[in-house]
Order: sequence, then C-alpha cells, then structure tokens
Amino acid sequence: EELQETAETLSHCNRQSLVAERRAEMEKFSAIKPPHAVGSMPPASLFSDPAFANNPLIRLFTKLDGGMPKPPPEPGTLQGNAGAPGKVQGIARVVRTLKDAGRVQPGEILVTETTAPPWTPLFATVAAVVTETGGILCHSAVVAREYKIPAVVGADGATVQIKDGQRIEVDGDTGRVKVLIA
Repeated sequence: EELQETAETLSHCNRQSLVAERRAEMEKFSAIKPPHAVGSMPPASLFSDPAFANNPLIRLFTKLDGGMPKPPPEPGTLQGNAGAPGKVQGIARVVRTLKDAGRVQPGEILVTETTAPPWTPLFATVAAVVTETGGILCHSAVVAREYKIPAVVGADGATVQIKDGQRIEVDGDTGRVKVLIA
C-alpha cells in the first residue's frame, strides 16, 4: 500500500521524512541479533541414550545440524561447524560489512558474521572463511566448497574473539579455529 501511495503521489509530496524514518527503523532492527535457535536444547543425557542416538532420523538431523553437541573448546579456540574441508594457517581479516571487503588481501582468512551472494568474489582470493552463523548448507559453506577453500561456519563470537591481523588456523574438517598469535 505504502509503495502504491508513494508512486501515485510522488510528484506532489516530499517523502524525505518517510525515507529517513524507514532508514532509522532499518538501523534499529539490524542491530538486533537473533538467537541461533528457537527453543532450548534437550538435556545432554539424552544424547548418550543409545535408543535416541541410534535412531536413523535423529542421526540424519544431527548430522545435518552439525553433529552432537561438542565440549567447550580450549582457550584460544573457537568451535563451529565444518563447512568446507581443509586446514590452513594465515592472517585473519575481520570484515563486518561488505563495504570493508576491500581491506581483505589475497591469501588472508575472511572472518565475518555471515556472507551472501555479493560476497562471492572474495572467495576467489581468500585462503579460508570463518563465519559466526551458518551450517553445512549456508552460503559460506557452499561457496567455500566450490572454491575448494576451508570454511568453519557457526563459530559464535568469531568477529569478537579473533582480532584483525591475528594469525589463526582454520580446520574445516573439524570446525575448529585456533588463534596462533594473540
């Protein structure tokens, strides 16, 4: 309705205040970080129950969801999901928006919240990708596999815990990211 009304009255009205209002709303909502999942995890004891763990449907969904819950990683290590195979060490480049993508140098490791199709050209130059969100079928994982570079996705807190310029190791086989030089 709003677009139709704007189109019909475009020559008669100044919509700058409406545009400013919508931009403010967009900024407000983009600052909200959604939860990783809706609901709560079942108790850990359930995963050790053979009747549960050996159920073919549970095994399929567990595999698709990144595997059984993993123990907390040791200090200096992040645990995510194995997005694309391979292991590489390099310099981390923390990029929060596509506007900052020009800072990424060939051979560096892209560390970001998430990626989308406009990010795809970066995959041709980076050594690996680490994202805070995603699973085995997310954009980052699929494109990393296409470019044959390691990827760890769903590494919660990666853009905060990994500092720009740090040397890190990305293990796309296990989903682990290790800070080598603090």
